[in-house]
Amino acid sequence: MTWLVQLRSEHCGLNYYLRRMKKIDEPQCECGKEKETVEHYLLRCERYLERRKTLRSKIGALGMRIEQLLGHPEFIGPTLDFVADTKRLEKQV
Repeated sequence: MTWLVQLRSEHCGLNYYLRRMKKIDEPQCECGKEKETVEHYLLRCERYLERRKTLRSKIGALGMRIEQLLGHPEFIGPTLDFVADTKRLEKQV
């Protein structure tokens, strides 16, 4: 549940937030495409394409919006499974 609060508030271990806290120099994602925001991480980052396909298969295409992933009671579990599978928020700076 901690991850849910972190993602909703955007106070999490993603590069965009870490840059704002002056813990790292650049907010860019390791994929090189854009800043590593919550939206980028959950919806667009190519590094998690296969895991995102699994998430999408569980919740459907209409659920693939930030407000749905982090707010709809039926989608929170699969979203947190995605986060756990990626292990991205387990990394420490």
